Amino acid sequence: MNKRWLFFLSIIGAGTAFTLIVFLLFNLQKEPTMYPVNRQTLQLPLMEIEKVKLMEWDEQGEKLWILKADKATQFSQRIISENVKLELFQKGEPASRGEAKQVVMEIPTSNLWLKGDIHITSYQEIAELETSELRWDSSEKKLHTEKEVTIKKGMLVIQGKGLICKPDLSSVIIKEQVTTYYEGGI
Repeated sequence: MNKRWLFFLSIIGAGTAFTLIVFLLFNLQKEPTMYPVNRQTLQLPLMEIEKVKLMEWDEQGEKLWILKADKATQFSQRIISENVKLELFQKGEPASRGEAKQVVMEIPTSNLWLKGDIHITSYQEIAELETSELRWDSSEKKLHTEKEVTIKKGMLVIQGKGLICKPDLSSVIIKEQVTTYYEGGI
């Protein structure tokens, strides 16, 4: 090969190498394209409120529940409340009051999911309910759970797993493993 041909090949090689280096530098330095944030898919909070009070009414304008919480965080489809006090109503009258560590409200349905150390006390039935998870179905106006429950009414104690009842803790259905006894013996 002659020197001229080698010189020509080295110029082409150097030019190709230079072009490749410039291409890589510009493309590696390029900022990523920014897309708008979809809050629903990322589940970012929309707002956070301290010392909140929420209420729901039925179609006739009667209260169904009042929820008071130390803190509430709103997302697009739900509100998560912490350290909650809840009052449930039946036919517009107070039926029971309760406490839970956390309540998740589904915004489209107003269903409530109570979680953690739940204690409900009925005004009318003079009964108490304890469980770890409880759901208020707004359309049925009933409480539901699949978890273990304890109901105390006077000295009568009923334990089991799974429950459906009205907000005043009447019309109770315990689904399985039902045990009944009197507190303090016979």
